[in-house]
Amino acid sequence: MDAPARPASTALDERLFAEGERFSYFQAVRLLRRQARLDGRDPHALRVRPRLGLGFPETDIDRIERVLPPVQEAASFADVTDVVAVADLGPATSTDATDAATADTGPADFVPRITANFFGLYGVSSPLPSFYTEDLLEEEREGRRGTREFLDILHYAIYPLLFDGWVKYRPQVRIVEENDAAMLDYLYAFVGLNDRAMRGRDRPGVSDLLRYAGLFSQRPHSALGLQTMLADAFAPAEVTIVSCVEGWLPIPGDQRLVLGEMRHGLGESCYLGEQARDHSSQLGIELRELPLALFDALQPGQTEHERLRFLVRFYLLDPLQVTVALQLRAGEARPARAGGMQWNRLGNNTWLAPPAHMRTREIRFPV
Repeated sequence: MDAPARPASTALDERLFAEGERFSYFQAVRLLRRQARLDGRDPHALRVRPRLGLGFPETDIDRIERVLPPVQEAASFADVTDVVAVADLGPATSTDATDAATADTGPADFVPRITANFFGLYGVSSPLPSFYTEDLLEEEREGRRGTREFLDILHYAIYPLLFDGWVKYRPQVRIVEENDAAMLDYLYAFVGLNDRAMRGRDRPGVSDLLRYAGLFSQRPHSALGLQTMLADAFAPAEVTIVSCVEGWLPIPGDQRLVLGEMRHGLGESCYLGEQARDHSSQLGIELRELPLALFDALQPGQTEHERLRFLVRFYLLDPLQVTVALQLRAGEARPARAGGMQWNRLGNNTWLAPPAHMRTREIRFPV
């Protein structure tokens, strides 16, 4: 039976095993987990144990190697005991024998194992007395590994906890590399969208909100914050926010001046007519120096227009009437041509004058 096809290891993956001591522990774990996901393997199938020795190391990692999974290792160890040979410094360890007997197996049949120079129950950084490490060294010289493997059961649980503690306060790693949906919910809570159902709706611009979470978390929301967000979202446009735009509001019928029916005081509550001047309900947004492609994309009905509308409405705390002015960059206007490749909208981006006479054009519409 043919073995299933597996993707080849990348150059970086091979460098990890060839030069593992040149990587920090946390970076090595991140890279190994990433490669496991790309290969379709379990990213948590990683074994870490401390180095058995009393020398003081210079790096976090002693080496990174491929070893058999626990089940295969237990099955193959019984078949390789005859490979153990006596050397000048004593017999080789059973781990070396296992590696020798399985050297012809592909890399995908192994799990990575990191031998670390810190944080262990034996070795130079162990909190236990040094004679424990000395006893393990003596056992290794005799070709025995039972005690060390028993302690490694604890190491295989402790070292992942160390990495989990390191990654806990690094949201970029948790979201991008670990696919932590809960951490993504925490960040969306800063902009008021911690509910996944609300984010799942087809809203152009939802994915941009995390970039501006700092602006959304400020209270109150300012015109400068809106200008900063739109200038970044629709670069290279020059954005200006016009606050307190003058407008007219209708006077309710029960508040209008009616002789003989309503009492009003001159200069206080007496208004002639049905409308009153107002400066608190309208806002103007000007996007100037727009290239033609962005100018067309911001037209009503286009995706960028819906994105602009969503960002503005989601940022504003008050139900203001918003008017957007789009100003085309000088020299970008193109005359309408019958049979041309560009669609035109009458009153928005349709001009009949030749390019030499084109001036900067501006259109306005509510959002």
